[in-house]
Amino acid sequence: MNKIIIGILTLVWSISASAFVCSEDNSIENQYKNAEHVFLAYVLETRLEPALAKKIINPHAMKNNTEAPKLISADYQIIEEFKGKLSSFPRLVELLGFGTGYVGLIPGVYYVVFLPKPVAGIPEGYQGVNICNVPLAHEHLHNAGFQSELSKIRALKGKQKH
Repeated sequence: MNKIIIGILTLVWSISASAFVCSEDNSIENQYKNAEHVFLAYVLETRLEPALAKKIINPHAMKNNTEAPKLISADYQIIEEFKGKLSSFPRLVELLGFGTGYVGLIPGVYYVVFLPKPVAGIPEGYQGVNICNVPLAHEHLHNAGFQSELSKIRALKGKQKH
């Protein structure tokens, strides 16, 4: 029995040890304050980016993987802007895998995106996203719960003007 308990604890610890962690204060208010751009995006398409992955992912950092890391990029339409104004629409890029902060961008789904300033190492025209800066998503724009969350962000936009 003790071996089973130790096995379960070891498994839980190993999963949590490789988990992606957001900053301590990951509230919508804090995310909004720290983001350069905040918008509601409707994902139009996604695709694998093997050439980009080779350029920007350090292979030594992924030494325990038997397969090369995969990057997924997404093209999108902006439905509503809450903060900042994008002069160009960078493809959103995320690292596929457990413990990577994988959002799981899916065509036909709406996402609230809190884009930080561009990160060094990611080529121009791409912007990295993860579960910390894409906290809200829904497949139905007019869902009451999703609209309630969007109202909170709209209120932050209203406070910013004053």
